[in-house]
Amino acid sequence: MERREDVADGDSKKEAMNSLLSSSGGSKEAALVAAVGGGARDHQGYVARQLLRKGADVNAVVGGRNALAQAVDNQCPPMVRLLLEAGADHTKKIRRYGSSDSIFNRARLTEHQDNGCSIGYCRCAKGEVLKLLEDAEARRVRRGGTALPRDPGLEKLVRQNEAEHMKHVQELRDEELEKQEYEERLRDEWRDAMIEEGKSFDEDDEDAWREYHSG
Repeated sequence: MERREDVADGDSKKEAMNSLLSSSGGSKEAALVAAVGGGARDHQGYVARQLLRKGADVNAVVGGRNALAQAVDNQCPPMVRLLLEAGADHTKKIRRYGSSDSIFNRARLTEHQDNGCSIGYCRCAKGEVLKLLEDAEARRVRRGGTALPRDPGLEKLVRQNEAEHMKHVQELRDEELEKQEYEERLRDEWRDAMIEEGKSFDEDDEDAWREYHSG
């Protein structure tokens, strides 16, 4: 049974898939990686589902990348969920920047970087991608799999990324608090001026105090 969103704009979605297949030399795996990376524009979900239904190997590595690694790098939860449900292996090692590590560990590093879904496929909340992979790892271990080993070097990088992320979050909070305090001072000045001049005013009128200070 087709999904409702797959039926809508069917022609443009099919055109996007055929275009990716053509540019990928007919390789469903290459087209899948390209679709997950944003090559299908607004139709990533549709194209990925159709390619998987047509038998694309969800774990195939194309040009040093595979679909799940691409989705993790893009921080795109819906795509990560789709690929995991299709059998994507989060323990698979992908070589990048001269080193090789599992997709799961890459997700742990990416988690505390200041980025979000880079292809506009979804509006994702921080942590969704890592949570999906943690759940997949927990299921694998419950089925008798050996837990992924902890790499001291990776753990250090994760802690550093987390510390940097928290520092950035605190800086943003401080900036917002400073802005609120500044605006409150401007409101007080406007309020005092209106009282001194004997003018009537509405304290909830945001435009009035802003206009007063811009004059």
